Amino acid sequence: MPEMQIPKKLKPFLKPSRVKCAVGGRGSGKSMTIADMCLMDAMTKGTKTLCFREYQNSIDDSVHSLLASEIERLGLQGFEVQKSQILYNDVAVFKFKGMARDPEAIKGAHGFDRFWIEEAQTISFNSLKALMPTLRTEGSEVWFSANPRSSADPFSQRFIKPYEKHLLRDGYYEDDDHCIVMINIEDNTLAPDVLIREMEGDKERMSPALFDHIWRGHHLDDLEDSIIESSWFDAAIGAHSKLGFAGTGAIIASHDPSDEGGDSKGYCKRHGSVVLDVCEKITGDANEGLDWALAKAREDRADWFVWDCDGLGISLKRQVDQELESTNIQKHQFRGSETPDD
Repeated sequence: MPEMQIPKKLKPFLKPSRVKCAVGGRGSGKSMTIADMCLMDAMTKGTKTLCFREYQNSIDDSVHSLLASEIERLGLQGFEVQKSQILYNDVAVFKFKGMARDPEAIKGAHGFDRFWIEEAQTISFNSLKALMPTLRTEGSEVWFSANPRSSADPFSQRFIKPYEKHLLRDGYYEDDDHCIVMINIEDNTLAPDVLIREMEGDKERMSPALFDHIWRGHHLDDLEDSIIESSWFDAAIGAHSKLGFAGTGAIIASHDPSDEGGDSKGYCKRHGSVVLDVCEKITGDANEGLDWALAKAREDRADWFVWDCDGLGISLKRQVDQELESTNIQKHQFRGSETPDD
């Protein structure tokens, strides 16, 4: 059996999971690695894979050629590459299908152990809706490879946005049904030098938003003729140092409380118009989160401590009063759901 190199980031794909997503930028090796994994599973387990793309006018638009080239590169024996399918030991283990023209036809795709959707960022809502319930055999898996486009796309809404906090912090997200991995060119030890040089050149030539989209797999939410571009927000980071002014006036410590669950507790320190610190606390209940925020406010020598009193925040007033009683820190509640006074 030929040796197959798997990027460390994609090793979680070796464990069973209903949904597996590899998302990232150009040169990450995600498509080639998934192709190799599917080939090896076909040889060792008899896994049958139906390869989808949203738009497939011909077999040339599919991963057919990628699989064929990997069979040749790895010297795999027993495969027969036909025009519209790939066989292993005379059994059709790879077939190819487009979804855009007739999403409902997906429901007739039976007899497969795995779906692989390449360029998954282009999948439509109707295709995704028809796709997921179709593969229902025990142990079956749906694999996606994608370079995300807009955060509003159906793929991003279903598989990235709900877990984005974990993905940005850890580079992956896993639960009982999902294995989602962010992988980029620096995670691919087989990335050719010519591609690395192209990336370095693009970093100089492109806007930060476009570069991050192409090479980092970030969403590209800048719209043509948009009033505020994302690069303008990036330029605001450290702007006070660039423009030669410092924060003045009161130091404000603010807190966004939350209880146990998926919503983090937030903390922000501001000196006049300069935001000096933004952080989050993931664990603990609302009272533990408030203790954490108050401790940071005292450490930061804040003049004011303000917190959102919408919902459970209103119940924290007594705790704030007690904790700040012996300090010079002023306190103020605000309602995050209301329009600011000023």
